[in-house]
Amino acid sequence: IDIAYVPSESMEPFLKKGDRVWVCKTKDELNPGDVIVFHEPRTGQRLVKRILVGPNDTFDLSPDGVWLWNGDKVEITEESDYT
Repeated sequence: IDIAYVPSESMEPFLKKGDRVWVCKTKDELNPGDVIVFHEPRTGQRLVKRILVGPNDTFDLSPDGVWLWNGDKVEITEESDYT
């Protein structure tokens, strides 16, 4: 177990910049919705992010600006579960 600092606003409103989270390093399988902590390879900065899709899922932005999850339109707003 470790403690990680949330370095940015990218996880708001779920986590706020400056929050600290407990990190369990024993999980073998990642699932959509899981929150992960990793080091960004170029800068080495420790990041806190949420897994959005699974290994067989697709998440695309269409040419007309529509988000598609496994081919279905997804509405993403500040209040959605995807933030």
